[in-house]
Amino acid sequence: MGVSVDPEQVEEKAKTLFNYSIPGGSKGYLTMNILGVEVVQVSSLENPPDVLLTMSTLPPQFQAENMRNEFVTYSRHRCKHTVRASPT
Repeated sequence: MGVSVDPEQVEEKAKTLFNYSIPGGSKGYLTMNILGVEVVQVSSLENPPDVLLTMSTLPPQFQAENMRNEFVTYSRHRCKHTVRASPT
């Protein structure tokens, strides 16, 4: 697993994955790679940011449509059963 919160590294990685533009400018927030799933977050320059753009790519073995659908279905099933909201 690789994680970076260095704004320059994150922006560099984001630009290799996607074309994006946040009005007013942006800065890298987070990039991480978990089992080949690349997740990148870029935020607006405001403090606190009013935009948080989250982008991700799947590893090659999940890019075929049937594998992608299976991965998404499995992920939804796992989240449905493992994530619970607690009463406030």
